Amino acid sequence: MPNSLAYVVLFCWPLLMVCIFAVMPRAQAIAVSIIGGYLFLPSRAGFDLPVLPTVDKTLLPALVAAILCLVMPDRAARTRTWGSVDHEARTSGAESGSNGGGRAAVFSRRAGEISRPGVAGASPEQTVHVNQPVRTILLVLFFATLAAPFFTTLTNTEPLGFGPRFLPALSLYDAFSMTLGIGIYLLPFVVGWRYLAGPQEQRSLVVVLIAGGLLYSVPALFEVRMSPQLNTWIYGFFPHSFGQHMREGGYRPIVFLGHGLALSIFLTMTVLAALAMWRSFGRERGGGTFWLLSAAWLFMTLVLSKSLGALVIAIVFGLVVAFARKRSIIVFAAVLAVGVTVYPVLRGSGLSPVEQVYEMVNSFNAERAESFKFRLDNENALLDRANLKPLFGWGSWGRNRIFDPVTGDDESVTDGDWIITIGVHGWFGYLSRYGLLAVPLIALARRRKAPQLSFAATGLCMVQAANLLDAIPNATIVPVTWLVAGSLAGLACREVVAIPETGPVPAAAEPASPPETARPVIRYTRTRG
Repeated sequence: MPNSLAYVVLFCWPLLMVCIFAVMPRAQAIAVSIIGGYLFLPSRAGFDLPVLPTVDKTLLPALVAAILCLVMPDRAARTRTWGSVDHEARTSGAESGSNGGGRAAVFSRRAGEISRPGVAGASPEQTVHVNQPVRTILLVLFFATLAAPFFTTLTNTEPLGFGPRFLPALSLYDAFSMTLGIGIYLLPFVVGWRYLAGPQEQRSLVVVLIAGGLLYSVPALFEVRMSPQLNTWIYGFFPHSFGQHMREGGYRPIVFLGHGLALSIFLTMTVLAALAMWRSFGRERGGGTFWLLSAAWLFMTLVLSKSLGALVIAIVFGLVVAFARKRSIIVFAAVLAVGVTVYPVLRGSGLSPVEQVYEMVNSFNAERAESFKFRLDNENALLDRANLKPLFGWGSWGRNRIFDPVTGDDESVTDGDWIITIGVHGWFGYLSRYGLLAVPLIALARRRKAPQLSFAATGLCMVQAANLLDAIPNATIVPVTWLVAGSLAGLACREVVAIPETGPVPAAAEPASPPETARPVIRYTRTRG
């Protein structure tokens, strides 16, 4: 059980967020508040309230951030412009476009206005417009995700019994409770969509993500050497099984997260973000050295964390980020997102390459291969049960799990986020939820000419794709995932319109000065006498 300090830290976090929003620009404050809360708040501390979701590290940072965005002004609103301070935009105009004359166009915070540096009196033009089809699709998926529990409730009105174990039927109370829980879970998505869609805001998100990884690497390396004990020493409990964090004669760090695998995929995300920032400097001499060194340090920490899946993702995705073009990176991320979305179909039809992956892993590590095979067997059994109610799922109270019909013992192990989602909310809930994560990547990949897509945006696309791929074996869809997804969704709904070339605006003729009053000219002459 968490100690008193865990609850003190949890409920002091909103006060710290107020200070953060008071001293930082809004985009940085949002990223620091939500990412910092995910990394440092205790995982089990919280209060269960009737109907309402648990007040914990998932709810509190996102809810307080949304409220502060509404009630506190953005201290950088008067000076910040889209792409105005971004290195890549200054050097190539990649984030904010170019006016053809060598000067980058600066997009103001006020929609529909543009100003050209050095050109006075530029007329307002439509520069950014809403991609209505993408916006409509995302809104439909969003509200479908919220509505899924009601359909699940309507199709689960019968109680279930497994020996001495009794699972009640779902009621309207359960529908509202599940909907509120999903709404809180999606709150970072809404915040990211609304406030982190611009190029400079996305750059701030990437920088905070990297800074969080660098800061977290210190306690992670400590636990690699000393064993994962920080959560026990500080918050009074260990969040998972200690045996799962002993690997290859050493330890897998966990710090303050729920599992070491969550830490590993977070480090993978920061490696990809650091490589994207390095790419943003192009071939400038000496530029981006700090970001390249950061990527190397974070990768070393990931290697020492002893998570094979996250390490493979970091290597493959990192090579793509380091050497591919922007459009190729985004297309790669979109293809991965589509593959993850249709993965349950491939598993059910026997077309997924899981057996080949098992043989490959078994060839060099039998222990990892057996662990992988155990997961596959559990997923097959859970998928068979989910297929009994494929459309809207089984709902809450553990009705999606497998129990012994005589003893009532729980015989299932749910690891992957996808199998949990399908079992609870069926295909309707799964496609609507994962559609919110995949559609922004697909929409961005369809843009053939997208000068507003920076390497920060492409880095976020790869971060999102890596997190989605890791969600197949692990339940690692977390608030940081939804914050990045919301930022990409906001970008996918905005398109920059080409700016027509116009010549310099002639300066207005100065009014003629009023004629001076004529003055008599007095000539002095010298005369005799």
